[in-house]
Amino acid sequence: MAVGTCLDENGMSLDGYYLPHAFNSSKFLVFSERVFFRTPYFHGNIRLENKLPASIKLQDKTEVLLHARMSIPSTPPIVEYLEWKGPIFLPNNRGKFFAILAGETEIYPFSPEIDQFEIKPSARHRIFQELIDSNFVGSVWGLRGNSRHARSKTNRRDSE
Repeated sequence: MAVGTCLDENGMSLDGYYLPHAFNSSKFLVFSERVFFRTPYFHGNIRLENKLPASIKLQDKTEVLLHARMSIPSTPPIVEYLEWKGPIFLPNNRGKFFAILAGETEIYPFSPEIDQFEIKPSARHRIFQELIDSNFVGSVWGLRGNSRHARSKTNRRDSE
């Protein structure tokens, strides 16, 4: 769950992401991220379908926290090679790391009228109530069959 950040006043650029909360389906990777990289990862059951109709379901133990399912699109996608490089800021002044995400992307519009998007509040994961309170609505579906991603080590803010 990352929030895009913009460092200039016009709000037209994506300069980084703020990562208050993240999930991984591997308990070992969650442990590694938390201990070695100081990132806010939690274990969750993640089911992802990257073919039409795309969907994602995130479950924490027995509770479904997020479920999104795309309707069958009526128009073909816009296909672009997209690449994002930049900082990812961590909460509580724990620092930042740099990441890259790149690949050919099929872009479809998100339609709140016919696409499914549900977020459930959770006492254990406050981020979902914050998303509900912000009236979050999707804008696009971005599907990547292949992608390239990498990250740097976490740098403490006070040592930069």
